[in-house]
Amino acid sequence: MSAQLPEITFDEYLNEQLINSLNLQTNVIQNLAQYSRHISFQLVDIKNDVEILANRVIALHQQQQSQFLPPLQMFVQPSIPPSNSLCFFPPAMQVFPPLHKPFFSTTPDLPNKPVPFSFSTIEP
Repeated sequence: MSAQLPEITFDEYLNEQLINSLNLQTNVIQNLAQYSRHISFQLVDIKNDVEILANRVIALHQQQQSQFLPPLQMFVQPSIPPSNSLCFFPPAMQVFPPLHKPFFSTTPDLPNKPVPFSFSTIEP
């Protein structure tokens, strides 16, 4: 008695492989979608954390600015160009740096009252 295995045609074999491949691709797509949702949630958390930190920096910056009596101004010393001097700088360049350095050198002047930071106010 010998067991007879059913013969599988080449077309049936290809169909089975195609179904296996499609199932595998479906699983990969589902995993990628789940991973994408996870990343989206993490990005929302990061965005919220950045907004909180930016608001804290703005508040600290304004608190430090309020500790100085008048707003700091740059003072220009009038100078007369020395005769035959190669080291003369025009008066506009003879500006003393402020005593208080800002957090960021490119930060524009901040308004008097705190303005909460939000990504939703940024234009693309």
